[in-house]
Amino acid sequence: MTTIQRALTELLPHSGPALYLHEVLRVDASGATARATLHRTMESPLLIEYMAQTIGVWAGHRALENGSKPSIGYLVGSRRLDCHVPRVEAGVSVEIDVSIHAEVEGGMALFDCVVTHEGRRLAAAAVMVASAEATP
Repeated sequence: MTTIQRALTELLPHSGPALYLHEVLRVDASGATARATLHRTMESPLLIEYMAQTIGVWAGHRALENGSKPSIGYLVGSRRLDCHVPRVEAGVSVEIDVSIHAEVEGGMALFDCVVTHEGRRLAAAAVMVASAEATP
């Protein structure tokens, strides 16, 4: 079974209203792309959670490929959070693309992330995450 065929709940610890993503479009060694439709109008900086969940898809895929179970991860911080719009309206479908930029020994990684709607950039950031196993 390919990752795109897997349920998002197999890749992420989120469920119910905490699971913002609706579809995995791509996942490979370099990153992942997902799609979501916003259920409510939100300020653009909140798109960072969509970025983090897409990183979680990548990490969950990697864990399953290595014979492990996906684990909880934490958004440690971000740099260069660029919001190109002040808010995103309910009903808008967004694509979230994350690319691994660097991995640090100890379970931390830096990703370049972009959220778009119909090819228009809504937000972008460099996002640092850590796996739960790597935190004390």
